[in-house]
Amino acid sequence: RINYIYPTLESLIFNQTIKADEVFLTISGETSLPEFVSNWTQRGMLTVLHAEIDYGSIEKLLHVLIHESQSTALRLHLARETPTVKGNTRIIYLDDDVIYPPRLVESLVKASNKYPERAVAFSGCKLRSHFRQIAHSDINKNRHP
Repeated sequence: RINYIYPTLESLIFNQTIKADEVFLTISGETSLPEFVSNWTQRGMLTVLHAEIDYGSIEKLLHVLIHESQSTALRLHLARETPTVKGNTRIIYLDDDVIYPPRLVESLVKASNKYPERAVAFSGCKLRSHFRQIAHSDINKNRHP
């Protein structure tokens, strides 16, 4: 898949009305990177996170959260501060096979500013009301009821 990610990254790095502070690409099990990924990483436009453990679909978000928490802890340690204020990091979690519209980051930042205590989404679907009644999966049996 890594060889087909150019249009997605291009739409996020070069074609947004508001640029993201950082763009992360989480990779598991792949060692060789296409030249454009290496170039953008060297130029500081892209951060590649190599996942040693494959956590499945949560992997992209999990490794960015780990990276961000370690970066924050290091910054606080170097500044000799203690964490007393909530962080203001916004993470936009996206698929790697979509070309995103130029106002994506801008729209999500505006929505986040308007609703600071909520998660905002670019796309989704409305679930029927009976889905609310489904119980959580039984972890011991590793299946849904």
